[in-house]
Amino acid sequence: MIYKVFISSRNNDRLKLDRSPGSTLTQLRLFLKEELEKEKFLGKDILEISINEKFTTDGTENSYNQCLKEIEDADYTIALFGGSSGWAPDSIDIGICHAELARALEISQRQVSIMDISEFVDYPQPVPLQVARDENFNAYLLDQNRFNHPFKLYGDETEENFRTQFLEQIKAVIRKSIEERIKFAGRSYLANGGGQKMLEWKTMDYAARDEQISGILKPMMQQDYSEIISVISAVPDSFSVPEAQNYCGRAFLNDQDTIQLSANSGLEKGPLHLVGIYGTITETQVRKLLGNPDIVTMKDDFGIYVWERKLNIQMAFLSKCTTPEATKTQYNLFNIWLKSNGMTRLIKNRAQARHLILKALIAAEALLV
Repeated sequence: MIYKVFISSRNNDRLKLDRSPGSTLTQLRLFLKEELEKEKFLGKDILEISINEKFTTDGTENSYNQCLKEIEDADYTIALFGGSSGWAPDSIDIGICHAELARALEISQRQVSIMDISEFVDYPQPVPLQVARDENFNAYLLDQNRFNHPFKLYGDETEENFRTQFLEQIKAVIRKSIEERIKFAGRSYLANGGGQKMLEWKTMDYAARDEQISGILKPMMQQDYSEIISVISAVPDSFSVPEAQNYCGRAFLNDQDTIQLSANSGLEKGPLHLVGIYGTITETQVRKLLGNPDIVTMKDDFGIYVWERKLNIQMAFLSKCTTPEATKTQYNLFNIWLKSNGMTRLIKNRAQARHLILKALIAAEALLV
């Protein structure tokens, strides 16, 4: 097993501790790579540390693209934040450090850590174009709430002490990421590999699968989102299968009728649609379902969340609901994603806006009767 970790940072900025001049961030990353790759598991090499010095040395469009490809190949990304968004072509207002972090977060929220070392980095006064990039990067970090590992130095403020403590904190971050990956793989294995329930669900017809998936999701959704009108449905195969997709349909078209049901009379938010999918779904398929390509889609391990801005339609698609355990795991991953990204409040606000829009449409229709 090789666990590939990409470490991102600026190259030429220097540490500002007891040495003058201090080591560059390139030298720091080379030190981290050398020390981390000494780590072994049961006598075998386990870590491969990827840094841009090992696959490119120039600041060009090609190196910019290559860095992003390295992110895609990595199992985990650690961004060393020293205050700068990094180099970019003159026409681009997103530096390479910003782009690397954004690409990593697009792949998975749980596979990224940011180590804030700006207190210990001498960042020269940037040119105006770089100032704009840096401001974009800082705004992005604040919006993502991603300053999750600010580094604090204890004891002597020397570069030797800094390297020692920083290496240990990096090791702790990687160790935790591997532990989380093993736990998640274990849950996935139990949910998908073990046999009887998976085989049982494989042999079910569409109607039975639809009933099973919906029946598992409904009570959990009603408990966790009791203040929001929720509409639960299922797709008993991959979303690409038309006959299976019909089980979900376009339920959001009936939202006006849904909010007028007696069971929903005391609620003033929603509907929020949750769809459990036995197989897989793509963002293209989601856009086609809503009939509008200009929508917000966010993809993560749970599946896809979609928000239509004007009418505030919200749908969450949980993919790979292949057993009861897998269905519950995907639902749990959705909730974790909401909380870790500060989305819970936004979901509720959009649900309230959706309800107000529907009430206005109902009132308008009443005037024409």
